[in-house]
Amino acid sequence: MANEMSAELVWVSNTADDIAGQIATHEPKRRWSSRSRTGCLTCRKRRIKCDEETPVCRRCIIGGQTCRYGKLVPASDAEIAARRSREDSSSTSPPAQSVQRRVFIEAEPPDWEYLQAIRYYHTIAKPLLVAQYGDIPDPKFEPHDATHFVCNTLCSHLQSVCKARGRLLRMGEDPGLSTLWMNCARYLLKIITFINSCIESKSQEHSSMAFNYMFTLMCFDLHFDSQLWLAHVKGFLVYAEYIGGADAVINWLPKPSLPFCRFFSKVIMFNTTMPPERQFLQYSNYSDAEIKTILEFEFDEEIPCPMHIRLFIIHVTRLRHKIATADAPIPNLTETTHGLFHNLAKFDLQLWAKGDNPLGEEAAKDMGQLYHLAAWQYAILTLPQSATRSWAQKYELPVAETSEIDPYLVFRYSKRSMLVEKLRKIFPTLLYPVALKWPLLVAGVAIVDNATEDRDFIEQSLETLLSHPLSDGGVFLCLQRMRAFWDSGKTAWEDCFHEPVPAG
Repeated sequence: MANEMSAELVWVSNTADDIAGQIATHEPKRRWSSRSRTGCLTCRKRRIKCDEETPVCRRCIIGGQTCRYGKLVPASDAEIAARRSREDSSSTSPPAQSVQRRVFIEAEPPDWEYLQAIRYYHTIAKPLLVAQYGDIPDPKFEPHDATHFVCNTLCSHLQSVCKARGRLLRMGEDPGLSTLWMNCARYLLKIITFINSCIESKSQEHSSMAFNYMFTLMCFDLHFDSQLWLAHVKGFLVYAEYIGGADAVINWLPKPSLPFCRFFSKVIMFNTTMPPERQFLQYSNYSDAEIKTILEFEFDEEIPCPMHIRLFIIHVTRLRHKIATADAPIPNLTETTHGLFHNLAKFDLQLWAKGDNPLGEEAAKDMGQLYHLAAWQYAILTLPQSATRSWAQKYELPVAETSEIDPYLVFRYSKRSMLVEKLRKIFPTLLYPVALKWPLLVAGVAIVDNATEDRDFIEQSLETLLSHPLSDGGVFLCLQRMRAFWDSGKTAWEDCFHEPVPAG
């Protein structure tokens, strides 16, 4: 197990090394321009006009460059005397007044990139967070965490570049971003080195830190047009299994294990939009009680799904995998499906809304109802139609209606209408619409054969998520996949998610 984990990390490390090598061979050929004498060293080297703003110029901020100003050092007496001698021999004009010439040498304070990351946080990132969450405490800015903080800042900057270009990036593209790519490759290698050190340490504290660094790597790679994020998810789950699985997470790691909880919450939703035969199975032996304990470490504001519904989603996802990989018909499949539906129908929305969650009762009621409807639709779209039809015929529809139309379609269209109606009602009112990414994806598959205006609403809503300053690169992949699915003429859930999509 340890060898498997190590191989995973070394492979990522080699990838980052290759990236750095590719960037180094694609230095841009810049046109000549007049050289700034008082601007920052970075702009002078790039031969562009510097606005001379300190401590970091705006050109470097926009271009993702490391801004460096030189240190002014007086010329020596010998240099001044030599200059006067040259001036006297080449000109008959009156002697120049005594001046002290200043020359630039590159002098960079320690942890300069860390200081720039802190400045980026205060000038760009924090205002966005305050607008979303209100007044928030600043990070502790501890030097031992400098690499992780710089890496998160680079990730935030990558996110801005993606949104400005309207697409995911390809590592190494655009010579104008070469400094950004080199910084990314360098800090990714540092993070990977830290992960390996944490794994070798085998201590509780370092194991918790390893999960945090793995989450950072996964978020990093969501901004690139590749599937490297899948390798980080697999590494996360393999390492969790290596240290002892759910029991170690609950009883051994320092409490609360927020890094693990945050990552695990996303993995659960990732599995819903994976082909069933490619699902992550490393946590399939976790019991409901263990999953509940882990997820209750921290309320996930990006996936504000009630625990009862989250467990239902996990069981539906596991059943999808079992059906897709079974060599023979599964015994009692209809009874199993009905049992899941009975369990979902028992969800007490009022009780959850009044419970311990940070949303407030009314917002919790809206969010709980929305995820409840999305979970119904997810099950209807992914579980066998025959089992769903028999449930609808027995529990959902009056007897008089069942002979006129397919009960499955009546059930599906009824839940779909309720889901889209609820989305239309609450989406415009949310300050943090990123929390609706998964319900929007479910609705997007459900309305594939419905009115064009519903499709337009889902597309516009996903575009709104895309433009939100706190959304990640996974939204790009979700929107791309949804558009391709609508254009394909197909209607099944597995037709849409035939390749993995990060839905969490």
